[in-house]
Amino acid sequence: MFDAIPDFLSINKISDLRQGTYSKVCSEYQNAGGTAAILINEYRHEFEENPCVVDLVIIDNMQFVRAADFMQLPSGQWRTSTGQVGPTLADVLPPELDGFRLVEENNAGEVYVGDGRFYIL
Repeated sequence: MFDAIPDFLSINKISDLRQGTYSKVCSEYQNAGGTAAILINEYRHEFEENPCVVDLVIIDNMQFVRAADFMQLPSGQWRTSTGQVGPTLADVLPPELDGFRLVEENNAGEVYVGDGRFYIL
């Protein structure tokens, strides 16, 4: 949702988010051979403990790139960029995440959402 990925379309929109500051945590996962990677950016609203927005980029072993985003709805359910809804984030994440291991994680600043747009702080 926040990551600029060419030709990526999502039904999730910045204007659907609550106004305020979101902290960002970036994680990189790799498969056992290191030939494929998954990049996950989690966004937490203000001082909330759990993420409410997730951007995901999968780079497979052929260097093909796919993207998805996930947004927590006011009901607590999660919606994918294609409109699939599930009760938890784990229920809507792609199955490719199985078998990948975390190789790096870091805090990556903040963004501010307001007026249907976001601003990098």
